[in-house]
Amino acid sequence: MTQADEIIVGSSPLMLVHALDRARRGHRVCVVDRTDNWGGTWQLAHLDTGENVEIACHVIEVFPGIYDLLEQAAGVPFTVLDAQPIRIHRSGFKIPYFNRLLMVASGLRLLVGYAKARLYVLIKGAVYCNELINFQTKLHSYIRHQLGSFFASQKMRGPRDGYADFLEKLTGACRDAGVEFAVMDVAALRRDADHWVLTGGDDNARMAQRVFLTTATNLRPISDTAYEATPPRFAQRYAAVVQVTRADIANSHTYVAFWRDLQVARISRVDMPGGDPGSERFLVEFHHAPTIDQDALLALIENRLTKAGILKSGRPFDFVGAVTCEFTQYVDLLPSGSLAPGLWALHSSGNLAAGLAGWQAVRNDMDVKEA
Repeated sequence: MTQADEIIVGSSPLMLVHALDRARRGHRVCVVDRTDNWGGTWQLAHLDTGENVEIACHVIEVFPGIYDLLEQAAGVPFTVLDAQPIRIHRSGFKIPYFNRLLMVASGLRLLVGYAKARLYVLIKGAVYCNELINFQTKLHSYIRHQLGSFFASQKMRGPRDGYADFLEKLTGACRDAGVEFAVMDVAALRRDADHWVLTGGDDNARMAQRVFLTTATNLRPISDTAYEATPPRFAQRYAAVVQVTRADIANSHTYVAFWRDLQVARISRVDMPGGDPGSERFLVEFHHAPTIDQDALLALIENRLTKAGILKSGRPFDFVGAVTCEFTQYVDLLPSGSLAPGLWALHSSGNLAAGLAGWQAVRNDMDVKEA
């Protein structure tokens, strides 16, 4: 049975930062994931052109100290985005992505959602526990971490050479620090004396003194010392990579989030070192894999590029390729923090900055328990 000091289940940037931190403290760390395409929802796709590109649009929100933390972890510079991210309503109305009024509205929404979820749990029982945990964790993160950015600079930053380069550098930094990577679909987790034993569906087993999960894992407790995996639910993610010559670009937006658009979720600029100086690439991410033909798909992409203010009206663009992948949808959430001796859960809410802010608090708690 393979043994490590610590096993980290999942390879999202949050878990990679944690793995790197633990390895740099002298621990033997192993990251396990069900595939060898590391990064979780930040994983990369390999285009027919030979380039790697992110499978989804990313933005890292303004949270105190997070940009500096990521710079130090991955060893890549984070620079102010030359075009600040925006949100666009289906009516065409545009507002800055980082907006103090929206920030207040978000806090109120979380407060109301938490109150409603708590009431539902009292009235209808455990069926609403997942919703309560979700709102409770997000509200706690908002109050403890995000409010600190209310009076800070509103300038959002990103990795200078793009998110694909960032993930590759972060993974490389983990390897350089001695982190082991292993493919394993964890089926069960149990406490054995002073160790945790992880077993996979193929009878593969690993043992560690400490195990770290995300709160969005599909492992569920069956006792204080045993967890079993629930059947995963898979869904398809689809995005299109397009290329536009600079002469045909109206505004080179780094990130556009579509508000109440039933088809397109967001568009982001694909930055990469050594790209074509005469053109730029954009990733158009859909809510669901489209079922329309190629001509209708291109017409839809053109409409959203124009609506976002990226493509000049009536100008052409090139379809570089489609990015598809299968990802896991989790139904329940684990609470964050210490779950049992040597077992910890890190909150993953689809917001890397919020997750890292919460991780710092968990890390401090962890240091106290280990002292």
